[in-house]
Amino acid sequence: MLLVDTECLDAASISSLVDAATHWAPPGRVILPPEGVRLEDVERDLLQQALSRAKGNQTRACALVGLSRDTLRYRIAKLGLDKERGSKRRSSARSEQEEQPRLE
Repeated sequence: MLLVDTECLDAASISSLVDAATHWAPPGRVILPPEGVRLEDVERDLLQQALSRAKGNQTRACALVGLSRDTLRYRIAKLGLDKERGSKRRSSARSEQEEQPRLE
């Protein structure tokens, strides 16, 4: 069954349906775009998403991406994510300290 927004199915509708079908991937699969991607960028993005979803818990992030904890830690260091996360933690801690009243 095909659903379109027009009364009749024309070449433009078929073309847009074919385009949509070629960019669809079943869950857990990724379709490589025609222009390609940098695998390191994809890996960095997925690890950042996993760590964010796991609220920084590396064991939970491992389960999300199917890696051992040692492999995850290696890739975090390789991609420089440990430095990014460290600077976010430091700036967050600094802003928390600034919000607290100083006792003198």
